[in-house]
Amino acid sequence: EDMVDLNYHLKEQSSAQIMAEASFSRMTGFIYRFSLSQDNFLGTGRSVALSTSRSKSSSSINMSYANPFFTEEGMSQSISIYRTETQPGRIAQSDYVRNVMGANMSYGYPVSDYTRVYLGLNFEYSDLVGGAAPAAEIAAFTAKHGTQFNQVELTTGINFNNYDNAFWPRKGLNHGVSIKYSPPVFGKSLHYYQAKWGVKWYQPVAHSIVFNANASIASGNGLGSTKSLPFFEHYYAGGIGTVAGYDSYSLGPKDSKGRSFGGNLQTLASMNLIFPNNLGDNVRTALFFNAGNVFEDNFEVDALRYSVGLSLTWKSIMGPLEFVISKPIGEQLGDATRTFDFAIGLGV
Repeated sequence: EDMVDLNYHLKEQSSAQIMAEASFSRMTGFIYRFSLSQDNFLGTGRSVALSTSRSKSSSSINMSYANPFFTEEGMSQSISIYRTETQPGRIAQSDYVRNVMGANMSYGYPVSDYTRVYLGLNFEYSDLVGGAAPAAEIAAFTAKHGTQFNQVELTTGINFNNYDNAFWPRKGLNHGVSIKYSPPVFGKSLHYYQAKWGVKWYQPVAHSIVFNANASIASGNGLGSTKSLPFFEHYYAGGIGTVAGYDSYSLGPKDSKGRSFGGNLQTLASMNLIFPNNLGDNVRTALFFNAGNVFEDNFEVDALRYSVGLSLTWKSIMGPLEFVISKPIGEQLGDATRTFDFAIGLGV
């Protein structure tokens, strides 16, 4: 009596995925991606994936394996092998070709509910082709160090994230520090380091308005006989995601050919006032203020660039679409500015 029999019929959802994606931005043009993945490989809870991408300036192929429960304490493990080719000269940067083959192993460990530490080891072989008439900076680098390198990269980092929503947070803090060190363990190894600090903060204020503040500093340099950060590890600024209102990658030092060369120090900051709109929950509108630039060795306040404007981001069923109207502030002679910019992502 007073008992009911319940019969459940469970059907496991397919964990295999095939995904084709395309995105477009004014500077990089179309980027095509294709991936095959299995999230529960052989019923183990581990995942395997094969992915490839191609654009007018780069192509890549990657095979990866991930185990989210490598230990009972929650440590994760990921392993990947990859091959990439980049041609920055096709997007107004210094003209060279870099071919890379590598393998990576990394681990993540939860320190608390919101904090995770990371450790990684990367082996990489790369080959540089500077073209028939390379920029003087590239020619000097390859004359001293050669064009082929065998690298070991050690990475570590820590990240705190208590966002209330992974895609469009309204409240929370994301704060992290990462370090990469490449020691001269082989005869053809470059010796250098890179470090990055970043913070993103969201806080509701009033009447569905959210205040967002972001800041980041990235820096690197050569060590020992490698006197400077390798040019192919340089940072860039300009365009959506860094300092809107300026052409993508256009800010900072130029090479002897007048192309963007980047720098070994990048500083970025932004403030956004996210306000409600009548376009639906999948559209986010914001007033923004951007500041930043890239430098060679030394930070210069007078060299900072600024912009203000309006952004609209649409989380469509095809992927994110972002449109920006901006007004550069403090632009200097020779700066390439842009009032309107956009980036479109598509996926099936």
